[in-house]
Amino acid sequence: MSRDRQEEKRPRKRARVDSDDEDPQQQQQQRQKVNGTPLHPGVNGSASNPNTPKKEKPRRYKTMTEHYDTSPTKEVADLDDTFYLSDPSATLYIRCKDTMFKIHERMFTCTEFFQECLEEHGPTSISNPHRMFAPRVEELRAFLWALYATDGQLAEKITEFPHLERVFRIRSMTQKYPDLQRMLEWVNAQIHSVAIDSAFMDSCSSAALAEFTTFVIWYEYVDELALIQKKWCERLWSKSAPSVPAIQAADEYPEELKELRGVAYYVHIQDMMDRQTQFTESGATTSCYWSLSSLWERLRLKPADLPLGASCCDEAHAKCTSTWERRWTSAAGWKRILGINTADALALLSCLQDQLSNDDDLKVINPDCRRAGLDEIKKLREKTKDGLGDHFAGVV
Repeated sequence: MSRDRQEEKRPRKRARVDSDDEDPQQQQQQRQKVNGTPLHPGVNGSASNPNTPKKEKPRRYKTMTEHYDTSPTKEVADLDDTFYLSDPSATLYIRCKDTMFKIHERMFTCTEFFQECLEEHGPTSISNPHRMFAPRVEELRAFLWALYATDGQLAEKITEFPHLERVFRIRSMTQKYPDLQRMLEWVNAQIHSVAIDSAFMDSCSSAALAEFTTFVIWYEYVDELALIQKKWCERLWSKSAPSVPAIQAADEYPEELKELRGVAYYVHIQDMMDRQTQFTESGATTSCYWSLSSLWERLRLKPADLPLGASCCDEAHAKCTSTWERRWTSAAGWKRILGINTADALALLSCLQDQLSNDDDLKVINPDCRRAGLDEIKKLREKTKDGLGDHFAGVV
């Protein structure tokens, strides 16, 4: 065969990662057997320690690049602009698809697996490079950046999205080569620090938020997904992010992004209503519109229960309840409320609360009951807001 299989024949004690003539199931099983000391010079790595306890097997292997064609298309590879080093002491040649890298051998021997790869291959040259078939070129470049990075560079706060994308690629490498545990720990810390950085998240475009969201879903960063979804929803409510990109992202992952989906569709519907006198959207948006409109119709016709105030008694509370229901029905028909579109349930409930809080006829009931009733409307609004996603469940 013409392809160089330097990474293909592994000893029995090690699992193959870069093999490309085994079936996918065998490769999956072999990857799950890979265990080693998590070391890499760029993140305070050191020599392999045979006494290091075996790590638990990764739960699951997923790769966003499983259909990526790693077959070279050129006879002569392009020299990488960043990591084809001119230093004479850089003697390790690595070819990834159509790109040639030249680095210091000591940097690459960061794990037992890579050490074995080089021992099998022997001395490399530009005409006989060590070949890597698992990673994308940009993933390998990001990985080499991490190996060469100083402690100061690794500790720098991420302020630009391209730097975060580099972390994404390094994470992909730790998925393909799972004995890079210390590098994985660094990646996890970076992902969390970005997710809690409000200033950075506010600076992200919708496309960046979508990419970040896809990444944390794919690699199962549950806490970070919750933070990103919360921030995206806040930006939708404040009108600092458009609704359509959020809808597209949420439709791709409806179970994971249920909250975002509800808020995005809700805001989108209100935007549509603000621009036209009649609702003319079709498909999923129409279903959501009618679901929200039906919600208000139910709320309008059925007043919220009036809790018993601390200073009220059962006999007096019957009169309080009767007055509460009468004033609720009256307020729901006032001109101010009728001017709000029926799909904007949150605005309608806010307006209803405001109307009843200033209703003179309602002030005759027990003050504690009145206060409890207004609080009940506030709770109902929060419950409705939190449950917006339920109006879009099953909508495609």
